[in-house]
Amino acid sequence: FAVQFHDPGPRFGCDVLEKEIVSFGGGLNNGGGGKVTTISEQEFDIQIGTVKPCAPAERGVEPQPGCVEVPSIPDDAVVNNDWTFGTSIPIPSGRINSHVLDGVFGGGDGNFFNGEWDGIRHAVGRFTNAYFDYIDGYLYILNDWIYNPERPVQPNCYNLFTAFTGNRKEKWQLRVYGSGIVEIMLNGKIIPPNVTIASGAIGFGTSPRQPTQKHSIFELAF
Repeated sequence: FAVQFHDPGPRFGCDVLEKEIVSFGGGLNNGGGGKVTTISEQEFDIQIGTVKPCAPAERGVEPQPGCVEVPSIPDDAVVNNDWTFGTSIPIPSGRINSHVLDGVFGGGDGNFFNGEWDGIRHAVGRFTNAYFDYIDGYLYILNDWIYNPERPVQPNCYNLFTAFTGNRKEKWQLRVYGSGIVEIMLNGKIIPPNVTIASGAIGFGTSPRQPTQKHSIFELAF
């Protein structure tokens, strides 16, 4: 599998989705568990639309021809400075905790370490700390988007997940709106709302890696 995050940032509201420079790819085991690795955009080769934002020319990422340049991030942006490509994180095998897709990190009682993501290590991106779990055939993702501490995601805004699974046989676009609606496109076909193969939620709160500043938190299962 591989996943790429595109989210409303603090600068452009809903007008521009800002892309996490680090993508996440790995393998999943039939009985649960697996591994996730931080990968570059070049390694994530799903094409979304006809116009792509330019990849930042840093850490070996080459700008793409014909793309639309996005301004550099502000100097005071909330980011991780320790992100890198090629870091692998194990996904535990066996059930760790039950997941509730509510846009809240942990159990909802303010105790981050008394909840659903106990025992699961995060993968570090520039804008996000990403958590992955694989249970009963579903891939669960928490996108801890520390980059947006400015405002909650509005109901008409969305977090775009692009992904492939099944050895590239299944290509996904999943939009998780601030309203809680999830729109799904699988292999170029829109999935009707009454077919439940994915669910998600968006919240605005704190997390273990950013415990003092509220920010966007996105959850997805598919």
